[in-house]
Order: sequence, then C-alpha cells, then structure tokens
Amino acid sequence: MENLFLYITIFIIVLTLLISLIPKSKKKSAPISVLQEPLLLEPISQGKEKEEGKLSLKELKKINAQNEKQQKAKSKRKIINPEHPSFVNSFKGFGDEITDISFSTNYIAIACKDKSLKLFKLKQIADENPFYYLLNMNINYPTSVSFNSLNENWLVCGLSQEKTMEIFEFKEFDANKKYFHSYKKFPTNLHKGEVKNVYFVNNTCLISFGGGSDTTIKVWNSNCELLTTIDTKQVKHHCSTISFTNKFLFVGSWCPDVKVFEVKLEKTDKSFKSLAKIMDLGLHKTGIDYISCSQNEEKALTISQDKTVRIWNINMEYDPKCLLTVDMRKNEYFGENCNITAGDVAVGKDGKGLIALAEKNNIALVGLGDFKLKEMIEKAHSEDSVIKMVRFLNVEGQVYLFSYGGLDCRINIFKINLN
Repeated sequence: MENLFLYITIFIIVLTLLISLIPKSKKKSAPISVLQEPLLLEPISQGKEKEEGKLSLKELKKINAQNEKQQKAKSKRKIINPEHPSFVNSFKGFGDEITDISFSTNYIAIACKDKSLKLFKLKQIADENPFYYLLNMNINYPTSVSFNSLNENWLVCGLSQEKTMEIFEFKEFDANKKYFHSYKKFPTNLHKGEVKNVYFVNNTCLISFGGGSDTTIKVWNSNCELLTTIDTKQVKHHCSTISFTNKFLFVGSWCPDVKVFEVKLEKTDKSFKSLAKIMDLGLHKTGIDYISCSQNEEKALTISQDKTVRIWNINMEYDPKCLLTVDMRKNEYFGENCNITAGDVAVGKDGKGLIALAEKNNIALVGLGDFKLKEMIEKAHSEDSVIKMVRFLNVEGQVYLFSYGGLDCRINIFKINLN
C-alpha cells in the first residue's frame, strides 16, 4: 500500500509540472473596431510629417537649433526707428534675418529665415501697421523669392533644406484666408548646395542660380522641365541679380569680372529661347560680392573684394563703360578702410540720379552726375546690424529706398528726392 501511495504521489507531482510547462492559451479577443486602429484610417500626411520623414536626425537637430536661435534673438531684439527725416516706415514682424525681397507692380515679397514669406502692399508704404499676407513653411526657409513678371499672382521661392524651388499662386481674396496655394514643387537637389537665387521670368522660364562651388545656372519651365544648363566654370559663385524687366542676368563669382547674360524669348509666344552672354564688367582685380542694376536698366553697380566699388553705364550696345571707382581704403564718403557692403543706382527722367552706398548701418547718397556726397543717412538700421541690401524703387512717381540688415530683421523705407 505504501508503494502504491508513493507512486500515486509521484504521478500527481509530474502531472502538475507538465501542466505548468504548457503555455497558457490567449483569450479570444473581441473583434477590433476601426476606431481602435486609428492608424489604419489616417491617410499619409502630405505636409510636415512626410517632409520630416525625409530628413536625417542631424538635419532635424539643425532645424531645432535654428528655431531656438530665432526665439532667443527675437526676445532680445530692440527695434529703434531711424531718426533721419527721410525715413517713412518699416515692414517688420520677422523673427530672423531677411534673405531676399522681390517687387511687383503692387506688392513687395519678403523672404525670411524664420520660415515665412510675407507680402505687403506697396500703396501701404506709409501706413503705421500695414497688413500683410503670410505664408508659413514647415521645414524649409525661403532662400530667395521672385514674382512672375507677367502675373504678380504667381511667385517662386527657393527652399533651403531640400535645395529646390516651389511655385505658389497668390489669391488676395481667398475665402478661407489661405492666400498661398502650392502649384508646383520641383524635385529636390536642383543644385549641389541650396538654391541661392531664383528668377521667375514668365510662365515658360524660371532661372535657378547655384551658389558656392555649384557654378551652374539652370533654366526651367513651369512643368519642372530643364530647358538648359550653363556652367560659368568660375570656381565659385558669390552673387547674382536680374534687371527690373528680367532682361539682363548678372553673375558675380570668385573671378574678377561680372558676366552679364541676356534672357532671350521667342517673339511669338514669349517662350524661352536662350541665355546668351553679352558683356563682361571686367576692371576689378578680385572676386565680386555684390551687384545691382538700376530700374531703367542703364546703370549697374559692382562691389569687389579688391576693396573697390564701380558704377557702370551698360546702355552702350553691349560695350559697358566704368563711370566711377570708389576705393574703400580711401574715400570721402565713409573715410579710410571702410567696408561697403551694398549699393544701388537710381536714374530720373532727366538723367540725374543718385548712388546709394551702405557701410555698416549707414547709407551715403552720392550724386550720379558729380559723384559728390549729397546726404548721409546715419543709423539707417540698428548699431549691431550690417546692411546687406539697398534698392531704389519708383512707386507711382515717387522714389523710395528700401534696405535691410543682418540683425535688424525688417525692411526700412526712405523717401528720396533724386534732384
């Protein structure tokens, strides 16, 4: 009996152990409702989430660092209006450095590193708080902006992170107040680096300009088709600009001469025909840092690393003539060893005009005829800001001077008398 009891006990223990080793079966769950699986319902986002997915962790960290930098700079920034009597107003409200501006008949478009594009009405130049139309970007900031010369409701922006450009349609009276609608986004990596400048010649011709070691100029149509590529082979691109009617494209580089191209269109349908080099502005000794062209397309200004500024007459059957050379190391406008960073030329109907030269946060107005100092706009921007751009523009018969600096984060406007 004792042996039988022992065997039964051992059998029960072994059976218990075997049962414990068998995995417990999962309870049969109730059918999963659609609401319990929201990911199955949500379509793939075409906005921020999709774009961020394409970026590396390093790029996202860079973007976050830029955002933090913008917020800190904005909190410390103190805006002070210039005290000069010619000061009219400012287009402001930006959180970082301005990268580019473009004019149409009725608007000024302002691109900024805070990932915004703002359109102000030119007729509101004197308004204390002018209304603006806002486009916010998720990932990219606009490196450059340009209106379509035939239709100001269309504009193109260069995009920083994706090294491309995007065409937007602007609707002033949009019912939902979503004023900008993406029409066409070009493929990424149009150039080796970011797209430094873009120019919207017309519906059949857009020009993208590569910066730095990318020495190419590319011409596209609005369907993202590449029409032609020109490699200037000038080692390194520094700057470019286009004339007011988009006829002349100026290219400054590591080389001492400024190359001037003519944008040629077909006479019948105004489609793109060619981009042909027509002249060189070639008296500088080293690379070019800044170029501008007068609104009437007769005069040009170039600033070189050789410490000289030159004013050119380009309305001479493709045979340009240098009218003035300003030596930054010794001049009567700012004194010795100055650093002129921007400039422009304005010509009136009578041929008289002014040259604007910017040094630090000051602007000198020089007579185009006698080249003598007419007026000095001191502290045109804040003391810690270096002026990066000055531009004359005739608005309904009145000439204004627009300028922006590195840390001032706004466009200052001055009313100018050319006589």
